[in-house]
Amino acid sequence: MVQSWKTTVVLLLTPMLFFAGIGLVCIKLFSQEAHVQLFEIAIVDDDQTLETKYVIGQLLDNSHLTKVTKVTIVDHAKARTLMEKNKVAAMIVIPEGFSRDVKKGLNTPVKVIGNGERPLQAQLVRHLMESAAKLTTAAQSGINTIDHFLAEENVPDDVRHAEFKKSLLSFSLHILGRGTIFEMKEKKNLFQQDILQYYVLSFYLLLIMIWSFGFLVLLRGRINAPLRNRLNSRGITEWKEKFAGFAAAVVSVSLISYLLSLPITWSFRSSPLKNGNILSIILIVLTFSAFFMMLAVLVSNDQLFLLLGIGFIMIGTVAGGHFIPVVYFPDWLERMGMFTINSWALRAIFDSTAMQSILMLGLISISCLVFSAVYLKTGNRRCKR
Repeated sequence: MVQSWKTTVVLLLTPMLFFAGIGLVCIKLFSQEAHVQLFEIAIVDDDQTLETKYVIGQLLDNSHLTKVTKVTIVDHAKARTLMEKNKVAAMIVIPEGFSRDVKKGLNTPVKVIGNGERPLQAQLVRHLMESAAKLTTAAQSGINTIDHFLAEENVPDDVRHAEFKKSLLSFSLHILGRGTIFEMKEKKNLFQQDILQYYVLSFYLLLIMIWSFGFLVLLRGRINAPLRNRLNSRGITEWKEKFAGFAAAVVSVSLISYLLSLPITWSFRSSPLKNGNILSIILIVLTFSAFFMMLAVLVSNDQLFLLLGIGFIMIGTVAGGHFIPVVYFPDWLERMGMFTINSWALRAIFDSTAMQSILMLGLISISCLVFSAVYLKTGNRRCKR
């Protein structure tokens, strides 16, 4: 590898540059601007009360709405001008006395005027305001129910008045404005991590697979017939040669993989590589190298070995879940993926406590090494006979 340092550098950098290019394209595709173009909504507040200003303020601060909309507070003339110039998707007019009517339980409608040149965005604003209207109705019902209950129980007027104010604040402002009565917890499933982190780690494992195969190809090409005869004359048999190449590939790829894991761990504060997964990485390198060494032992033709190795890499890439997570596969492809090293390697890297994946990788490594050793020993005996 030292003598062929140019080939080694190409072997290391080419897949990295390739996946870096794919990563840049994916980042661009997954960026917010590539999916949603913000559109503006004009709000005309004719009521000009503390309540309407509060609710509008919550609209401006709502993290979900600010991802798709930009709210602008203007007067009637400015709103009409923006509509005529196709600058806004819709205009919302809050009528005078709206807050007073809400307190009294009167349903005073808010006028929503959509832009005919932006039908989809206008429809979205309509559904948004319909949802707000239902929340308003629910708030009114809650206030009236509490007040009616207190009246039936002959509660003193001063207490009823105090409870009415409390209900008005709780329902009309807190629920209608913020909607924080619900607590949302999101539990991420396996392969449903942060999309960028998933693909970075996925391509990282794919690099390990390509390097494990590439180093064995590189070492295989350096051993010609005269050199093999000279090694055999010194007692270095074929199985020693194969296992020496295997050991060299494991050490080299493990070291390079560890160095590459450092910037990945630094970039993602919650990266699975932080959780003591270095041993898992070494086990993955060992498994890939053992599998390709077994393939090298079985296939003596260099071109056939190269084609089969590339074929196994492509199958593992697709069925293992490197480009599309396994949870989105049809049943038959998911079952097929269970027979690939890639699938077990991804599970091991994302969940360091998945003992089934660790045991499966260890079993594959031992099986490939034992089979290679037995095959080479058997072949040597036949040659001697």
